[in-house]
Amino acid sequence: MEADDRLSAAGLALDLKEVGALRGSSAIGTGRWWESGDRPVAASSLLRGVVSADGSATAANLTGFSLLQIGPKPNRMPPVPESTPSQRVDGFSATFTSLGRELARGERAPGWLSVANRMTEVSIAIPRMLEEYPKEIAVEGSRVSAYIWSPNIEPMSFARYTSEVDREEETAAIENHAQGSAKSTEVVFDFHAPADAGAPERLQYFLSPPVAHAAPAWYGKSGAFGFFAERNSRFPEYRRALDTKFEWMLFNQRWMPWYGMWDYGDWKLYFDGNAWTGGWGNNEPGEDFICWLQFMQTGDPRVFDAARANSRHSMDVDNIHWPADPSTWATPTPRSITSSSNSCRKGRLTLASARGMRRSTGAGR
Repeated sequence: MEADDRLSAAGLALDLKEVGALRGSSAIGTGRWWESGDRPVAASSLLRGVVSADGSATAANLTGFSLLQIGPKPNRMPPVPESTPSQRVDGFSATFTSLGRELARGERAPGWLSVANRMTEVSIAIPRMLEEYPKEIAVEGSRVSAYIWSPNIEPMSFARYTSEVDREEETAAIENHAQGSAKSTEVVFDFHAPADAGAPERLQYFLSPPVAHAAPAWYGKSGAFGFFAERNSRFPEYRRALDTKFEWMLFNQRWMPWYGMWDYGDWKLYFDGNAWTGGWGNNEPGEDFICWLQFMQTGDPRVFDAARANSRHSMDVDNIHWPADPSTWATPTPRSITSSSNSCRKGRLTLASARGMRRSTGAGR
């Protein structure tokens, strides 16, 4: 018997109506997981899958392609391996396979896979494939799947990671609030003609979109995010202290790294001079809004990415989404997997303004 309270696989799949010879292409990182640089990979395969009249997929001979990104301890249950002050953590792996054979291996997958025949091509992309591992893009028979949790990974268990009593703010409890947890993932399916010269550029716009930034004074005077003064030369020590703090946190997010589907966007709270101890920040006290204010002041796209990731994490993992009554979404609630959360709404409302994500307005009520 298998437990029915685990996540074995989740994703979005489309059935291909065209059959015949397919060519799959993708890319694998050339260096370590924290380094840039990709190399192209490609393979050919004969697809003999058939899509039936009711839309279900069958296949006489399952063949195809897979791009799989994994990392250290995907379920992120403590203890989770992390980098030391002098050595980066291992455990990241990216593979490109065809017909079950591994054709390329690295530590980082850029996050896209294209499949083409003589008539048409479809490109599938998942942004932040490394940061939000485990992820997989696969062609299985006549079905193209973008897995936000790969079936080739051990099922995700939502059991409480410890039976020890949790003590916080003069309360003591052993509880599990996994019910109502959520996770947003962006996926694109781009259908185009084979060898479309514009397809790679479109994918890059999705995987790494440009960041627009207005003059800081415009944000401060608009009142949409509260009134604040723009950066100036009157308080250089204060400005330098803020910049140093953000550089420190961005560095640690990439060094430790604070990655994984359930953790990316969150920050650790306590550093004892040698290691990060204690639990996650869980958006206390409004960490994402602090990041948004720093972005408005500086226009730094790295801070924009950190703010967006923090707002999305808080909106998804650190809130109860069940019952479906929206009034319960932003209630301070124990984090569904490992820790507790006090949700700040300002950051998620800012996400709605900065990225046009209307759903974050509901999660910010």
